[in-house]
Amino acid sequence: MDNKPYIAVDNNHHLFAVDPESYRVLVFTTQGDFIEYWGDYGTEAEHFGMPASIAVDHEGGVWLTDAGNSRIMHFNIMLPIQIESSP
Repeated sequence: MDNKPYIAVDNNHHLFAVDPESYRVLVFTTQGDFIEYWGDYGTEAEHFGMPASIAVDHEGGVWLTDAGNSRIMHFNIMLPIQIESSP
């Protein structure tokens, strides 16, 4: 595996993992139950060229680097997933 997944956990016990080869972010409970995913290949605000590192801020926002599109992205997440992206 060349592009390894990175993970982050929020205060509500959600685990976010980047899936670089599939251009998406996966969301699980901290017990391992799958919840949702988002993303696809592209340059649009909700798409990725190669998602890399990921982090969650104290307000529940998800930050990730999109190495394929040379950008840092921020998402306001409301589970079940409803994405509000910031450029």
